[in-house]
Amino acid sequence: MVAAGDSFGVEHAPCLAHELHLVLLGALSKKKKKKKKKKKKKKKKESPQNSRPAWESVVAQEPGALENENKEDDNLNEDERADMEILRENAIDELDAFLAETLLNLEKTELESMREVVQACRTLSAYFRKSPKAYNRLDVIRRNTSALNRAMS
Repeated sequence: MVAAGDSFGVEHAPCLAHELHLVLLGALSKKKKKKKKKKKKKKKKESPQNSRPAWESVVAQEPGALENENKEDDNLNEDERADMEILRENAIDELDAFLAETLLNLEKTELESMREVVQACRTLSAYFRKSPKAYNRLDVIRRNTSALNRAMS
């Protein structure tokens, strides 16, 4: 998601989620329209004996309709289908573990970099608070900035 945000130039998480939603919605709706056109062409070509039952076409048109996700399993027997399902579940589990580990490492890296930034700010703050020379220089910068702001107003 971070990479997608970088490619879109969006850094705010809610904006990023909204942007991804809009992009994916557009892509999926275009894909759905193409599928509907293909289905209409197939229906015209099909004979009445090969057509699906009426209820199946109604269910297929519903937005949350279930489709056979694994069409390649149609030619397999039950044991082979069960084996394929186990393989898919194992692959999904491995991917989940990999993603969890990767995200955890990314969060640690980001946390470490944030700690470095905070430590640098603390060091600068302590320097300006304890050093009279630095405090005087900061005071000169403040006065110049406020004078410049008043002149612009």
